[in-house]
Amino acid sequence: MEIFLIVVAMAVIITALLKFKPNTKSSENSSGATQEESRSHELSDEEHQRQASLIEKVKLLCQMAEVHVDYLDEEYEFNTLRKRIEMAKELASQIDEEFYNNSALYFIIILTHKVGWKKDTKELLDLISVDLIKEKITKVIGDEYT
Repeated sequence: MEIFLIVVAMAVIITALLKFKPNTKSSENSSGATQEESRSHELSDEEHQRQASLIEKVKLLCQMAEVHVDYLDEEYEFNTLRKRIEMAKELASQIDEEFYNNSALYFIIILTHKVGWKKDTKELLDLISVDLIKEKITKVIGDEYT
């Protein structure tokens, strides 16, 4: 829970930073693009909210799936767990922004590690590109996948 709060706080800070616009007139950056052109790739407030909402859905799916971890001997429990993890992966794949995407993958990686699915954990961990999130994951699961 503590790590999730840190991730959410960081997402809020990043959102605030992305909204910050210096009070300068249009000027060219080193690539020749104007500040307005450079900002065109930024996410809108609605898009930030949509992606943050997807992170929450991934987290909830992982929490719901975790209930089945102790009963993996039973086919129904195993299949339900697998379906929820696949749904969480699908939702995470809809998140375009790198930090938000990595934040969503965090929850799935922790869950696949708890289940003991090393191949899945390793594959997902290889998708993490944000060093801060990779460090947080390593603190929870160790460095056996690196």
